[in-house]
Amino acid sequence: MRKTLFPALLLAALLLVGCSADAEAAGLCTDMRTRLLGAQTLRMDAALTADLGDEMLCFSVRYEGSASGGTLTVTAPEAIAGLTAEADVDSGSLTCEGAVLAAGELTEDGLSPAEALPLMLRQWKTGYIDECGIEKVGSRRTFMIESRVSEAVVHRAWFDADTLLPVRGELISGGRTVLTCEFENVTVN
Repeated sequence: MRKTLFPALLLAALLLVGCSADAEAAGLCTDMRTRLLGAQTLRMDAALTADLGDEMLCFSVRYEGSASGGTLTVTAPEAIAGLTAEADVDSGSLTCEGAVLAAGELTEDGLSPAEALPLMLRQWKTGYIDECGIEKVGSRRTFMIESRVSEAVVHRAWFDADTLLPVRGELISGGRTVLTCEFENVTVN
């Protein structure tokens, strides 16, 4: 009796630890969404790397606005720095006056690298979260969320567990990471 009881108790303890970690991540996710939805202003710098299959495209943008919409300004590379676009996060539209940056398509759905950040914001606000958990990113303790954008595209994002601010994001299409995004200088007020 004792020999079978100990493994069962050990298994139950391990499951409870896993459940509390998932419960903690789910709570942090709810807190992040509440903070984002209540924010008057949102500002962040993002370094994006897009894998177009035959080439890699690296650029940096600054987003200033709210969780519903704002202005995206290209900060690098220098050749296109200063190019701006208005992002409507809720509808997923991106409007640019003047020059248009033809960057190619990341996914079979036709998603372009320029649309990635507004899409991530929309997923953070309202996307159905398929998975969440506590993970380390470098030395940071983070919580990760995973949500399905479409049948072909999955979004993963990591948020600092203490500040609830984004640290990293990815878009995966057909099992391949097609875009990575590193966030800095994030403020939510």
